[in-house]
Amino acid sequence: MTSAAKPKPLLTAGESRAYPVLPLRDIVVFPHMIVPLFVGREKSIKALEEVMRSDTFILLATQKNASDDDPATDSIFTVGTLASVLQLLKLPDGTVKVLVEGAARARVTKYTDREEYYEAEAVVLADTPGEQVEAEALSRSVINEFEGYVKLNKKVSPEVSASSSRSRTTPSSPIRSLRTSRSRFPTSRSSWRRPSSPSGWRRCSA
Repeated sequence: MTSAAKPKPLLTAGESRAYPVLPLRDIVVFPHMIVPLFVGREKSIKALEEVMRSDTFILLATQKNASDDDPATDSIFTVGTLASVLQLLKLPDGTVKVLVEGAARARVTKYTDREEYYEAEAVVLADTPGEQVEAEALSRSVINEFEGYVKLNKKVSPEVSASSSRSRTTPSSPIRSLRTSRSRFPTSRSSWRRPSSPSGWRRCSA
């Protein structure tokens, strides 16, 4: 198993550069989320290898058609999430298990001519919470609803319950609180479904 070697530099809104792109079949990853993925496509594996080699971020962007094994660049949504690779495990069959952590939203401006994996010029997007009072009220409402969900769902772990309590008592930006609560729910864009393996790895995600 390979782990990230050192902390990544901070991302600055408006900053633009080229990043390897990992198209996701049926999930959406948000900033502040830590998500395990199962990666099988050759281009995706090569993109991850480049990220580990150059110690950079990878752009996680959901493809428009989950069944497309080799999506064209215009079949991938232009807004995604720049993420750090926390752990990478190569399996005997050539596939890869990877743990990623979302860092910031980014928008693709253009794809490069690189052929061995997807690579795109992307600009880091700033968070725009809008009116502070309204944003804080919405954040509290989401936390309240999530706490109700935790009480009803007996399968929610104690760690998740504790995280919900900390979100209420610990100062945090409304956007971060919303994303943290959202990360506790299934992330499939097409349907809410349980992980297909006991370990929680999301198969056929990339």
